[in-house]
Amino acid sequence: MVVEPVGIFLDPCPVEALVKSRLEINVKMNGLMQDGSMVSINDCSKISFNVRIQDETVFKYIEVKAADTMEENCAKIILDAKKVGKSLIQVFYGELKSQEMKIFSFPQLTSLKKNLLLTKSSSYLFSLSDGPFLNSDKHSYVSEFRVNRHHVINVEHLEHNSLASKYTYKITCLDTNDFENEIEFTIWNKVTSQNKCPMKFNYKLVVSCLRPKILELSQLFVKNDGSDQEVYSGIKWRCPIKLNSKFAVANLNRDLNIQLLVKDSNGKEFDNFSGLNSVWKFDSNFISKQKEMKYLNLKPIDQNTLAKETNFGYHTLFYQSFVPNKRAGETKIELKLFTDENDYLENFLNIRFVNDVRVEPSQLVLFNHPSNIQQLKLFDGSGYFQAEVESKEKSLLEINKIWDSGIQVSPLTNNGLCFINVFDYCMPPQSFDLARDEFSWELTARSIVKVAGIYSILVNLEDDKVQEGQQIKIFVKIDDASGNFIQSKYFKLMNLEAKIDSDLSLSKIDSLNQFVETDDCRVYSITGLKSGLIKISFEIRSNDDVIKSMPVNIEIYEPIKVEPKMVEIILGTDYQIRYTGGPVSSHDITIEYQTFDTEVINVNEIGLVNGLALGSAKVNIKFTISKKLLFQDSVEFRIVEAKFVKIRSPLTSVKSGNKFPLHILINNLNPFYFATSKNIQYKWSVNDAALAEILRNDGFSVHVRTKEPGLLKISVSVFYMDKEFLDSVEVKILAPAIFSNFGQQVPPDNIILVTAKTMLQLRTNYDSLSSEIKYSLQFGMKESECSGSKVQLSIDGQLKIFDPRTECFVGIQATIHYESKIQILNYLIVIKEISYRMFRVDDQEFSVTYHDNLGDEFFVVNTISSLKVNLNNLVEFIQINQNVFGAGPSISFLPDSKINSFRMKMLNDGYVVVELSANHANDFIGLQTSYLNSKIYELYIGDLICKFASIAQNSIIKLAKSPCCNIGVAFESGRIVLENSKEYLVHDFADVYFKTENTDYQIIKINPSLSVLENHLTSSTSTSITSTFRVNIICFHIRNGKCNTFLSNSTDLTQSDSFFGSLS
Repeated sequence: MVVEPVGIFLDPCPVEALVKSRLEINVKMNGLMQDGSMVSINDCSKISFNVRIQDETVFKYIEVKAADTMEENCAKIILDAKKVGKSLIQVFYGELKSQEMKIFSFPQLTSLKKNLLLTKSSSYLFSLSDGPFLNSDKHSYVSEFRVNRHHVINVEHLEHNSLASKYTYKITCLDTNDFENEIEFTIWNKVTSQNKCPMKFNYKLVVSCLRPKILELSQLFVKNDGSDQEVYSGIKWRCPIKLNSKFAVANLNRDLNIQLLVKDSNGKEFDNFSGLNSVWKFDSNFISKQKEMKYLNLKPIDQNTLAKETNFGYHTLFYQSFVPNKRAGETKIELKLFTDENDYLENFLNIRFVNDVRVEPSQLVLFNHPSNIQQLKLFDGSGYFQAEVESKEKSLLEINKIWDSGIQVSPLTNNGLCFINVFDYCMPPQSFDLARDEFSWELTARSIVKVAGIYSILVNLEDDKVQEGQQIKIFVKIDDASGNFIQSKYFKLMNLEAKIDSDLSLSKIDSLNQFVETDDCRVYSITGLKSGLIKISFEIRSNDDVIKSMPVNIEIYEPIKVEPKMVEIILGTDYQIRYTGGPVSSHDITIEYQTFDTEVINVNEIGLVNGLALGSAKVNIKFTISKKLLFQDSVEFRIVEAKFVKIRSPLTSVKSGNKFPLHILINNLNPFYFATSKNIQYKWSVNDAALAEILRNDGFSVHVRTKEPGLLKISVSVFYMDKEFLDSVEVKILAPAIFSNFGQQVPPDNIILVTAKTMLQLRTNYDSLSSEIKYSLQFGMKESECSGSKVQLSIDGQLKIFDPRTECFVGIQATIHYESKIQILNYLIVIKEISYRMFRVDDQEFSVTYHDNLGDEFFVVNTISSLKVNLNNLVEFIQINQNVFGAGPSISFLPDSKINSFRMKMLNDGYVVVELSANHANDFIGLQTSYLNSKIYELYIGDLICKFASIAQNSIIKLAKSPCCNIGVAFESGRIVLENSKEYLVHDFADVYFKTENTDYQIIKINPSLSVLENHLTSSTSTSITSTFRVNIICFHIRNGKCNTFLSNSTDLTQSDSFFGSLS
């Protein structure tokens, strides 16, 4: 019979399943008959239901199956319980839908404990976890247990933690026996309308109640502050001291925890033995007190790890805590554990109390260099350590090795901050890492290490000045980029070098670190050797990088010397105290002068001493820089009267035209001792102004320049305190040595240009004097040098030039010894060919100059020139040398000599052209023949005519010889033609005037004066004046109001004075 479904209902039995199993949900359906009555459908498994599950991660729909024949259900919906949890299920068919029903997936009831081992009167909180959990807060569960021996074991159901799915029971051994006691636990949810048939979960526990046979003591690493604490059970102990040994190392600053392990005869550990009595024995010198016995309940994390749990039911650690007396050393702790009134177990543990390990230095700046291996020192601790590098950056530092007293580390490649964490293997750890299969000790000690590269070099000076022979210190520090100083012991790795940018002989630098204790500074010493300024810097070279410090300047100064130490000064004069040495670059140096003898001398702030009275005095001197005493000394003074003066001259003879100084000594004291005094006056004079002049007159010192050869007398008068002191010196003025062949003319650049085939007898202006003259050739030029066969020079000065055919050069030297003085003449002889000639006209006398290809004039020539005129009827040549201007033969001559000149005589009036020619080189001159008329020169008695070779004997012009030349003097009136073809007319004069010191111009008769002059001029040597008188001016005659001066400037004429030597 087929009916139409009108309702769907899900049966709430069952609604629970074990995870990883299947849950079968029973479905019921009602149908409507044609008469309107309701019936139950027997089979609905062929209907396509729409099954909706709220959380398909908990349950998964599998299929619909037919219901059992004996049941009222029409189908079963098969679900797969994939994980623990709950969900909702609802079934739809067309417009029909069932109610929502809760379904559950439960885990199996579990516990870590399969067996319990307890002593008499000891309890254990046993926990079951998982299993069923409640549908809601309104529901509850049912717990039942069954014990096979109630007289031995007592069980109490304590509580259920529905959120954690825990069921806790207190199990107590009432007595001991030799059998295994069994407890079976059954737990299920109570029946409700939503859960009509809950599942039941069973668990069996075996409990042994025995007497312990073994007692073990070991150190337990746990905090006693009640905080959550993980404890490691399967210890991988790295400490060489075994945990089960009779010895342990403990920290004297923390509680000592000793774990008690109580075991049966098979070595199985008791889960609780707190019902037994224990007696401890210890030394009160090391342990101050004993605390109550404590325990830790642990839950499993993995197969090796247990975590602290507040409830019993898992693994329990029992331990005794002791408070150390904070005293280092070894002691013994003993325990007796009574198993009954008369029987006990006993054991002991030797403890060594130590401080926590510490590392030094606690902070370190480590220079980044691969060979920079450093050691950190370890103190205290157990002696068994581990060290690790902690840093954010990689490749900062590595630990090379560690031992009981130190750690060796070295930098890697990068710079940065890191920590060296030190762990004590044998000391209690402060924390545990559950992710690792070993202890993760909390670090016991730490050193902060900065691996640093070089950033800059800093240089400081003890002083920026150092005296010769003394030292100052230089302090060098090196910092990193953070401004931290790098330890000086690393400086050797840095190749730190000092660079001195100055004369290395001024100073010496040494390192003092082996003598001076410094941590982050290298100390150098600078020793001053010579005075000067040095610039010093420091640099470090690393690969291609160079790091330099800022340079610093150091002045090395000479030692301060105050000299002289004994000074004699003239009364009323000043003296400046002098010193040498000391710093020259310092502007803050202070010099203090002080005397207590203020009645004898006065000294001012600059050290100027003034003599106030005759006697002795002392001046103390202090040198300070920035209030620091640098040097001190004193000077003794003696104040005396002036007694004599003396002129000091550096020489007794000097060349004319040169300068020399003179100064005055008073009491043999130089001007330093009196020159500044206003109480002294000076007056200087020379005997003849024609001989010398005073260029500079400072009173105590003069500069003199000589003019003409002669005997110079210099006098001085010194006026001091109504006294006059006189002194004088004589200086002989010598003429400068010259080659007189060329007159007063000095060849330019001392080069004598000559032609080939010439000969010259060299003459100097010292030939006629008692002198010794030596001549020599100076060979030395490699290129264009004349050979010795082409140029010859005799020792007496005869120079011969042969034909070298090419231009060449050679040096000549004349060494003149005269009155113990030596003068040397050096000239260069240049032998060349004449390139051209030129006329030279001097009044009516004509001569020729000879020139090379550069236009330079020759001084010695051997050549013939040709003279021509365009009109022979106008002029004729007179006084002409045929060896120079004619057919020859040619001779060697000086262009300034008479043979190189000629004159022309006018024949007729007109304009004539004269040609000078030789070797196709010509020069021309044109002139009116009237120019050649004879000219008459007018003279007066007393006039001079210079530079004559000779004068024929006559009464009008008379000749006097001089070192320089021949001088003619007009002596009588009349007319005369001399050998140079010049005609002179001499006029008479009226009077001769002498102006003396005490009179105006005085007329003196002519004959006596001329008699004196005549005697002088006619003699070969100078004649002295017969009388002595002071002459200011001598005038031979007055012409147009002008005085022809014979003598000028005030001078004394005595028998020793040469009258002719004063001619101007």
